[in-house]
Amino acid sequence: MSRSGSSREAIQADAELRLRQAGLRINPEAAVPPMLYFQISVVCGSGGSCAVDVSSAVVQEVWLGPNRATPYMAKTWHTGEVVLSPRALVETRIRTMVRTQSDALADDLRAARN
Repeated sequence: MSRSGSSREAIQADAELRLRQAGLRINPEAAVPPMLYFQISVVCGSGGSCAVDVSSAVVQEVWLGPNRATPYMAKTWHTGEVVLSPRALVETRIRTMVRTQSDALADDLRAARN
């Protein structure tokens, strides 16, 4: 468990649930499946307020030309948000931001497919 109180497992479960609810699935036969990762930073002052930064990105294989035999790993989607929060609400804010960013990814993927 991190100092903010949010565990990696809880954050992963939140993100995976939102993506499954949006109907997104990972191809189990993919050699290197796309990866959604979160970077979370929390800085708290002595007065009880904290700055919470949650950024997320998708990294996946991309081909830089039609004749390229070898793909590269590249960031293909990114978002983030910084909020101020009372120390007591940091975990709740982190998990809400993870859910919101997971939903934004799902929305962007659906829009790209249409």
